[in-house]
Amino acid sequence: MGSGTITNCFSIGPVEAVNNDFVHLGGFVGHVEGYNASITQSYAVADLYTDATGIEVYVGSFSGKTPGGTYANIYSSCYYDRLTSTLDRIGNIDTGRGDGITGVNILSLTELTGFNPSIWDFSGIYPMYIWLHE
Repeated sequence: MGSGTITNCFSIGPVEAVNNDFVHLGGFVGHVEGYNASITQSYAVADLYTDATGIEVYVGSFSGKTPGGTYANIYSSCYYDRLTSTLDRIGNIDTGRGDGITGVNILSLTELTGFNPSIWDFSGIYPMYIWLHE
């Protein structure tokens, strides 16, 4: 993701990377490139797998690789299921910023902070769009 906005989205399922080098693997997004990107009110439930051991290998529960520095306020009200993935929220924890991403037990939630209740339904196994349950 180089720029733009993602809002009110989710990803559920297994994610696998098969390359040995330059693996940016995340439960929601693999690589956020620039500061003109924004992800809000979104969550990931992902079982992540790679056996990559080469260079540039970043694996995170929500984002594989993300920018750092004081301008990297990319995420807001983003979550990942910490029971499905026990990895840190971002893959490059030493250089990136994962502010706005929180690990939670998605199955026990009745709401997510910042999520619009007119869009999201929390009555099922995972939060889903209301229109999917109609």
